[in-house]
Amino acid sequence: MTTQRQRRQKLPPDKLSRLEALGFEWDPHQTFWEEGYRHLAEYVKSHGHCRVPSSHVDEDGFRLGQWTVVQRTKNHSLPADRRSRLSALGFEWDQKAAKWNDALEQLSSFVDECGHAQVPAAYVTTSGFRLGTWVSKQREKVNRLSLEQRERLNSLGFVWRIR
Repeated sequence: MTTQRQRRQKLPPDKLSRLEALGFEWDPHQTFWEEGYRHLAEYVKSHGHCRVPSSHVDEDGFRLGQWTVVQRTKNHSLPADRRSRLSALGFEWDQKAAKWNDALEQLSSFVDECGHAQVPAAYVTTSGFRLGTWVSKQREKVNRLSLEQRERLNSLGFVWRIR
């Protein structure tokens, strides 16, 4: 198979057409990428986001979680068209930042419901997110948070010191 791909330009037209009639894959890497993209687009359609767990395997056995991990790893070496197609789906290149933003949304919902940002340490949201633990960790690592992160927490009335 590899030999046929390497010699494609030199193959006689009849061999080319016979191979193509059989559905021969001239660029299996491109085909695999397109398959992954199609699976991701379906995932977004059914889940509303691109945060695929790394262990996620689709019904047909496609390892979508692993595929997304590889895309993040290749972030800066991916061709521009692939990057833009993934970005158009809402692909999150920085998983850590995405998780932090999700947690902040949980805190914002808590503030909307309770009228304050003093989350009890053991508080768990209805979705199972340990918001109290996350809030405590933000206090512990205040000096490692970016200025933007601290400002976003402050805008919600975040309490940095608990007695």
